[in-house]
Amino acid sequence: ALAPGLCMSNYLKPVPMLEGLCNDDRPLERFAPLPRYVVMLDEAWREKWWAKHYPQVVHPDRRILAFYGVLRPGFVIGVYEVPSNLR
Repeated sequence: ALAPGLCMSNYLKPVPMLEGLCNDDRPLERFAPLPRYVVMLDEAWREKWWAKHYPQVVHPDRRILAFYGVLRPGFVIGVYEVPSNLR
């Protein structure tokens, strides 16, 4: 659940999703028109849940922003825009 930390002091409202704990039942459709972005661990630590359930959203070619070293060296946070048909 990386989005809450990135959404501090701005207008975006995070919807945390933790597999088996919260909001892992169709989170993009269930919270429409939110969320507009998926924020997740990426590259070497890529979150498998998102790749399995929403491969068209979190395809590496669709990443719009990456934060390197925010958590610690070697961790990348990827930001993906949710297509309008899922919002």
